[in-house]
Amino acid sequence: MIKIFLSLLGLIVIAYGAREWRNSRLVSLLLVVCSLAAGVLVWFPAWSDQLAHLAGVGRGADMILYCYSAISFLMILNLGLKQRDLHQSTTRLARYIAITTPRLPKGDSSGK
Repeated sequence: MIKIFLSLLGLIVIAYGAREWRNSRLVSLLLVVCSLAAGVLVWFPAWSDQLAHLAGVGRGADMILYCYSAISFLMILNLGLKQRDLHQSTTRLARYIAITTPRLPKGDSSGK
């Protein structure tokens, strides 16, 4: 039952990655590749142990946790960079509006 549930979640993530292809190809590609790899490991869990031993990690579950941590860090970094870019865009827009449409402060009718 859990395999089917995890596989459906993986398909949802793949669909999301395909939809976001125009916005960020690298993130979309990573989402699709990681979801496909996770799907394979869900259906063939012994392979994760074999991969872990090749990577020098004791258990497959530990390796999956390490990979998840690394991917989570990259996603948080990506979100932080996007947030900074949006903040800079908002600042540029506010400056442009302030320069192109100057207004007198309320209550100041002296015309200075």
